[in-house]
Amino acid sequence: MSASGAKNDETGESEDSHKLRHRWEAVVR
Repeated sequence: MSASGAKNDETGESEDSHKLRHRWEAVVR
């Protein structure tokens, strides 16, 4: 799951956005 953290840094999204995105990915998948 370290890749997720790297993505957050690359995109520079806020923690909240990152969490929401992670949830979406889980739901979509």
